[in-house]
Amino acid sequence: PALDQLAGEEPNPGAALKGHVAPLALLMTLSGLFAAFWAQGFALSQAAMVEQGAAATLRFLLVYFGAFLFGKAIEALAPRFEARPDAGRAMQLSAYSATAFILAGFSMLLGFGAPLALAIGAGYSAVLLYLGLPRFMGPPEHRRGGFFAALLGVAFAGLVASGRAYNAAIGTVRSAYQQLLAAAPEPAPTAPTGPRLLEPGAALDAAALAR
Repeated sequence: PALDQLAGEEPNPGAALKGHVAPLALLMTLSGLFAAFWAQGFALSQAAMVEQGAAATLRFLLVYFGAFLFGKAIEALAPRFEARPDAGRAMQLSAYSATAFILAGFSMLLGFGAPLALAIGAGYSAVLLYLGLPRFMGPPEHRRGGFFAALLGVAFAGLVASGRAYNAAIGTVRSAYQQLLAAAPEPAPTAPTGPRLLEPGAALDAAALAR
């Protein structure tokens, strides 16, 4: 019933992404950032803060633009399976079917249970995609399975590519930060600020020297 209600909405690609995917992706990203700070006892080094900030930004961008590109893939593949190449409906299907997977990202707060939660979320998103295909894109029933299989292949390839891009980007950020630290000039040594035992021209004070 919920999918039928969503399919009855006026197609609006911008609303599906900005009004649905973006808030969920932002909350998921912030939960991951909080989990990272919590794991370090909120006493992160400057390098860790830079790395975690970059990781959070990348997670948001990958989720948001991943949903956008998947919607474009749905639209592009639709004619091959006798479905409607409707850009608005395709983006709605991408956004709404991704909901379970994005919500599973909140499991980063648990740490140890995150992989299992993400797998369950991915499975539930696949179910939503299958159920949503006839409602949003209208392929014939005999082409529905092929359309679904093709989209699963696209989604799997996108997840693999996103994971590699994420790891490469984090490695680049870490390396660039280390190079920046290595290139920074060392601070000049400061003169001792303690009491002076012997003023210029003064006689030696044995008691002061002993102290």
